[in-house]
Order: sequence, then structure tokens, then C-alpha cells
Amino acid sequence: MGIYRSNKRRYQARQAAQKSLKSQEKRRKQRKIQEINEQLDNINYNELNTTNKIIKKFVESTVSEKKRVGLISDIELLPSRQISAATHLFETSDVMLSYWTFGQFGHLDIWTMSNCPNNFDWT
Repeated sequence: MGIYRSNKRRYQARQAAQKSLKSQEKRRKQRKIQEINEQLDNINYNELNTTNKIIKKFVESTVSEKKRVGLISDIELLPSRQISAATHLFETSDVMLSYWTFGQFGHLDIWTMSNCPNNFDWT
């Protein structure tokens, strides 16, 4: 009887921790959505249109850009456990990712060791 109670308590504690983690992730996601909505409310119509045009131009520019954006959006939709596996694929295939921002809009450049500029500073 004592072992059963001990296992039961451990199981209940594990279930409570998982439930707490899920609720924290849900609250964090809601906070991020709320922050984005607040920022969108503060943007005037012209700024919103300009930002939308920049994003559309970036997404629709070339076939390789569409594939890259699709890959990035697929990675963003992965559960947290699978994101580390996707990251591992990039690390093991000798691909380096660098994030560059241009003004208010950024994009993800994928560099391999073969197409990297010679004088590129990785720091």
C-alpha cells in the first residue's frame, strides 16, 4: 500500500507540473499576441500598408525566397520538442544561420561554408 501511494503522489506531481507548464505557455502566447495587437493599433494606415507591401514583396520575389519563407514558417509551427531536432539538422549539415535586420524588416540568410564571403565576420 505504501509503494502505491508513493507512485500515485509522483504521478500526480508530474501531471500538475505538466498542466502548469501548458498554462504558462498559453499565457505567454496570449501576451505576445496582445503586444502585437497593441502595436498594430498604434500603427497608422500608411505605415501598415507600407509594411504589408514590404512583406509581400519579400515573399513573392523569387522561387527560392518562397521556399525559404515556407521552410521558416514550417519550422515556426513545429512543437518545441521538434524545433531542437530541426536545429540539429541545420547544424549537422554544415549550414550556418544568421539573422540580419534591415530597418524595421528582417529576414533569415542561410550561409554554407562554400558560399560564405571570405571576409565575413561571424561575431
